[in-house]
Amino acid sequence: MYKVLLVDDEEIIREGIVNMIPWEKLGIKLQAPCSNAIEAVDSMIDEVPDILISDIKMPQMDGLELIEKALKLYPALQTIVLSGYDEFEFARKAIKLGVKEYLLKPCDKEELQQSLERICETLNKKRIVAKDNMCERNVRISHLMEQLMELGVAEEDINRLAKKIEQTIIAENYEGVLIEALVSLVAESSKQFPDPHRQMEMIQSIYSQNTREVVRCAAGILHQIYSSKGKRRGFIEEMYKYIQEHYMEQRLSLQFVAEQIVHMNADYIGKEFARDCGMKFSKYLQQIRIDHAKKIISEDVTIPFYVVAEMVGFGDNSQYFSLVFKKICGMSPKEYRDNVILKLHG
Repeated sequence: MYKVLLVDDEEIIREGIVNMIPWEKLGIKLQAPCSNAIEAVDSMIDEVPDILISDIKMPQMDGLELIEKALKLYPALQTIVLSGYDEFEFARKAIKLGVKEYLLKPCDKEELQQSLERICETLNKKRIVAKDNMCERNVRISHLMEQLMELGVAEEDINRLAKKIEQTIIAENYEGVLIEALVSLVAESSKQFPDPHRQMEMIQSIYSQNTREVVRCAAGILHQIYSSKGKRRGFIEEMYKYIQEHYMEQRLSLQFVAEQIVHMNADYIGKEFARDCGMKFSKYLQQIRIDHAKKIISEDVTIPFYVVAEMVGFGDNSQYFSLVFKKICGMSPKEYRDNVILKLHG
């Protein structure tokens, strides 16, 4: 099922589109619609859609700016533009950005549904190719996962291991990749041991096994680690740590952390993070970025705001940075800087 994000500042248009299309019948999940581009950017940090449907004329940040920003972060995103303005310049820029469909408002049900069907067909073709390539390796990975589950290995570690194997496995060298992946998993999980000799003993014990015993040996070591840790929620700690260390990277999103860092399902870790933190991933990330922005401004009142925006992960979009800053702090970056200057000279 493909995920679609709808963005339009007119409530009547949003509601009309939501009720117009038989989403489930098309194999589409409609995410919560957004009334402006700022909401949409926040939404995409928490859940990356497969398809973005956006109006062009919106306050604060227009639809083409939104699409440009979104495609920089998520190049595979498919896009549909809705425009009430039959102007060549909008269409020209949309085509240049790689917009897949350009529809004039008000668009009718048949027109929008056909656009969605064309995009879904394109996505289906891409998935078929990917599925064919993964078929052989999935059979092998599935067998390994079943073995690990039977041995009681934690779900988060199974998911992390599966992702690692998916990214590196070569059919002719399956056993070698499996051993390397298990060693990597054990090494990562055993970082709590201050004695490096203990870590080496664990890793060497895996290498010393024949291929048939590798899984059981690795699982046994992981059980030792679990028993010393008690009930772990290591992936939550890993998420906090990664945000603190990489908040300045524009690409940072829940999907990125799920796929590249903790190797777990994005929906699951998003819910668990929100439960632990008290706010969504996107809100926490924004708070961290703005806290660092305030520190930078306080330490150097001469630094341009567009530079601050780049330093804390907003890329070249200083306008979006200013909007988020004001939303969190209740004042613009300029007003905040003026207050800092007053305190310095007060």
